[in-house]
Amino acid sequence: MASCYVLATNGGHPFPFAIYADEQPVGFVMLTCGITGYDLPSVADDCYCIVRLMTETFNAYRAATLNKQFGIKAK
Repeated sequence: MASCYVLATNGGHPFPFAIYADEQPVGFVMLTCGITGYDLPSVADDCYCIVRLMTETFNAYRAATLNKQFGIKAK
């Protein structure tokens, strides 16, 4: 979120979004229009760019959901 603040104060337009799977957050993406803070080719001028894309691995999410549904009861 700090990078959103920096982009916004320097004239950029950041758009942060959470990524959900079955109501559980599994990632984050931040888009920006205008200033990105990175050296970009001229084709990216005045276009939307993905600045951050962070996702949890699918296997970790799947294992977490399977552990809720299955298990062996201790004796």
